[in-house]
Amino acid sequence: MKCGVVFCVVSLIGLSLILVSCGGGNSPATAAIIYVAHSQSHSLSVINVPTDKTAASIQIGNPSVSSSTTTPSYPTGVAVTPDGSRAYVTDASTSVWVVDSGSNSVIAKIAAGSDPGAIAITPDGKSAYVTSITCGAPLCPDNPPPLASLEVIDTASNSLTATVTIGDVPVGNTPGVLLSGIAISPDGTRVYVSNAEGNQIWVIDTASNQVVATIPTAVLGFVGVSISPDGARLYAASVGNPSVVDVIDTKTDAVVTSIALPGSDVPTRIAVTPDGGLAYVTGETGHVWLIDTTKNAVSATIPVTVGQPLLGIAFSPDGTRAYITCGNNNAIYILDTTTYRIVGQIASDYPGGLAISRPT
Repeated sequence: MKCGVVFCVVSLIGLSLILVSCGGGNSPATAAIIYVAHSQSHSLSVINVPTDKTAASIQIGNPSVSSSTTTPSYPTGVAVTPDGSRAYVTDASTSVWVVDSGSNSVIAKIAAGSDPGAIAITPDGKSAYVTSITCGAPLCPDNPPPLASLEVIDTASNSLTATVTIGDVPVGNTPGVLLSGIAISPDGTRVYVSNAEGNQIWVIDTASNQVVATIPTAVLGFVGVSISPDGARLYAASVGNPSVVDVIDTKTDAVVTSIALPGSDVPTRIAVTPDGGLAYVTGETGHVWLIDTTKNAVSATIPVTVGQPLLGIAFSPDGTRAYITCGNNNAIYILDTTTYRIVGQIASDYPGGLAISRPT
């Protein structure tokens, strides 16, 4: 009996050594975490990279049925603090939800006007800026016109500290402002926000939370903005015939060139790579345009899917992968940024906005 027990113990030790030496039984170390908003299932999913497996699903608000005691929630935008400790999620209804990354649970809910959408966090992690609509009925007692605004959130107290009003929301045939994209300069001193209904980009000083410049452009209808890592250039994608990407000098707050996007697809989002060498522009019928930021020219068009809109894009911290959401296909596509090939796909329930951070 003793010999049998010893043999079993030795065999188990040997098997363990074999598994360790071959990598069996051990998952790769988490290199990044993806947070994905799901408007249809009212949730936020947490995905580990490089396993690309969903680690958690967190309920964000209520189903899309209003009642006297509930307000529907449609998680749309996501931003993560620089230290990775918190994810902030807009619900396209009335609130911003705060998720603790350690426990993967909601720890706060912040009232943020109506229809909060795009969101960005300052590099120091102290403030979040959210596009929203304020002072419309029933938010204000005298029923004034609704205003396109930026809500400013203090991330220490998870409370609103300021509202930056930009302009009247369109009513009927009356033109107005609908905020569509947001970017913050690497030094945290400027916020850039674009107009989905017009040809303006506004510049907000983060010290005073006041508009300090308005950048006019030739094309109407921006879908998003993204800033270069050195803060020298802002890239703004707009829908037109043709659709274009405006390149803006952030020192002069002026458009220096406009890059036409080939083909009939129209842009949905834009993101600059971590090294600043390319800007990726996602399309409504499944394409991604690559813009060489040195030449200010389209260098490639990549088919990701056929006939379905791409809703969000974010890069892994090392820039080797782009994660692209497609709600209608219930998929997150993984694009190798070296070969420009789709190398994987993550099943996901109508994914929309997403953000990626390093693990804490």
